[in-house]
Amino acid sequence: MSDKADSHEVGPALDGTGAELKEDLVAEYNGYCVKCKDKRDFDGEVTETKTGMRMAKGKCPVCGTTVNRILGKA
Repeated sequence: MSDKADSHEVGPALDGTGAELKEDLVAEYNGYCVKCKDKRDFDGEVTETKTGMRMAKGKCPVCGTTVNRILGKA
């Protein structure tokens, strides 16, 4: 016997704002921090731009500046 409270699906939010199109994957990436002037590993979320490019966006672990890395077309 399965309980409905125990079985729930995790999926994208369908709130009508377009948030269901974002991929919200958190992973470790390597990007260039313009403030530190060095390559840094950062934990970022993958989003898609208006033009269809995938981009990892996160914070520099040293200075806290936003770091972006272009991943390519989706």
